Amino acid sequence: MDLQCPRCHGPLDATGISAACHACRGLWVGRTALAEMIAEMRPDQEATLTFTPRTATEAALPCPRCERPMDPVTLEGVPVDTCTDDGVWFDADELSEALRRSHAVPSAPPEPQRGWLGRLLDRI
Repeated sequence: MDLQCPRCHGPLDATGISAACHACRGLWVGRTALAEMIAEMRPDQEATLTFTPRTATEAALPCPRCERPMDPVTLEGVPVDTCTDDGVWFDADELSEALRRSHAVPSAPPEPQRGWLGRLLDRI
């Protein structure tokens, strides 16, 4: 089955776990493969795909596999389109941004300021 890019309607080049559009640089990734990518970015946390609904600014893109309209959502704050059965469509550079954000470790809280007594006791 030949896959067609939902964005520019060019052919998708399927390679293993994804399918890429060379014209618009979009990328189609299956849900299982995407969950595995997120898990690699968060080895110490449970990797779950958490999609947040967003308001569409254009007509829904068709799923490259089943051709049903995909849902506009965000993943790690990045706007993407998802088919609940098949996978996730990333426009150019959105996958790398979502993975970068999923890997971001919250900064450690600042150490509390020590008063003069604490600093004195540290020297003893």
